[in-house]
Amino acid sequence: MATAAIAGASTGRGGRGSHGERAIAALQRFAECEVGVGTVLAVAQAERAIAAGARFLFAPHWDAAVGTCCLRAGVPYIPGAFTPTEIWQAWEGGGTAVKVFPIQTAGGRAYLRCVRGVYPQIPLIPTGGVTRANATALLQEGAIAVGVAGDLFPAAAVQAQNWAAIAERCRTFLASLPAALEPG
Repeated sequence: MATAAIAGASTGRGGRGSHGERAIAALQRFAECEVGVGTVLAVAQAERAIAAGARFLFAPHWDAAVGTCCLRAGVPYIPGAFTPTEIWQAWEGGGTAVKVFPIQTAGGRAYLRCVRGVYPQIPLIPTGGVTRANATALLQEGAIAVGVAGDLFPAAAVQAQNWAAIAERCRTFLASLPAALEPG
């Protein structure tokens, strides 16, 4: 799956899942990737991921102990938040950026615009419902990145191991972004 995503993208960022240290190590062979781990819930998970080479960690919520672990290791920590209060607490607690999840449930572009109006200094990464149809709008509202899963990796394609289709979805997704927003 990683090979398909990288084949479809000129720069791969990320690596979601709890597949363990072997998956992190295996993905390190792709020089064009910075491998990170998502859904980190506890310090022990963070420590294992960092020891295996994870370059950044995502979490569904703010956890002070995980934040401290990442800070000590010099690894960016991107906790999740939903409400403005949670977003502020995650940022003030030491998050490198804040994952706004689930963005579509919160109101998508309009919600991000409101939050950015109050907290323009906080780097936000919307996830949860990001698609090719709304990614550009979210980036135009000031998101520093977007988290895309289901739109790039539909369950049927993953189950069928249709890596060519996934690579094409990644290419199409990146091609849909305006040139000013493409990674560089």
